[in-house]
Amino acid sequence: MSRCLFAVWKGSPNFWPGRLPLESIVDHVAQGTLTGTDAWFNNPNSQASAHFEVGKSGAIHQYVDTDDSSWGNGALLKPDLSIPWIAQAFASKTYAEYWSRHPNRRTISIEHEGYTGEVWTEAMYASDLRLKKWLLETHEFGQSLNGHLLLGHHHFDSVNRARCPGTTWPRARLIQDLQEDDMPTQQEWDDFKAAYKLDIKALRDDLAGMAAGLTALRDAVRVDIRAVRESVAAHAATPHGGSALTLPKVVKISEP
Repeated sequence: MSRCLFAVWKGSPNFWPGRLPLESIVDHVAQGTLTGTDAWFNNPNSQASAHFEVGKSGAIHQYVDTDDSSWGNGALLKPDLSIPWIAQAFASKTYAEYWSRHPNRRTISIEHEGYTGEVWTEAMYASDLRLKKWLLETHEFGQSLNGHLLLGHHHFDSVNRARCPGTTWPRARLIQDLQEDDMPTQQEWDDFKAAYKLDIKALRDDLAGMAAGLTALRDAVRVDIRAVRESVAAHAATPHGGSALTLPKVVKISEP
């Protein structure tokens, strides 16, 4: 799924179609307001974008489909080379090689309204956590929660973005809450969906069998009522129409 159903779609012309297999989620601080970001990302001259921004009020805006590549991470300037996939991209010798490992093509970027050093509001935190849970439920990432799944912009550029998303970025809390949620692995999720589909099929088959049985019962009851009517009519036509009459044994019910 490339668009989040609980995010407001804003769109941006600043993206590359398609992407590489995802490695990480990258958090940023917007250094401005949500409204300002909407305008900035919709300006082709800004050459800037992210997939999402989370506002202080908890609003979530989406600018780029998650099947495409936003331009949120910029150039690699003294990146964190302890992260293997970033080190691999940084070691590229040619543009073609770098393009095949480009960080913007391997990440989902999330901006956050406000300025570096500001503490996230609880509404922002709750919405960001909800968004990250959705991303993990609907997308596959090469990195783990215990590893390099959740990164900041400073991991890619420690020169110009050393304070992005800043010292108040609640990374440890996010990782703890995502781990406590005990979300299934992709394989467990796929197995659950497959089993669920099979259960639905079995339920439909059972209901179809019950419906066929009820139809047969209804038809049988109608035949018995018809037999009663014919027997009564035949007896009434005899000279002893008022004498004893032997009727078929039927259950007394109302005709459907």
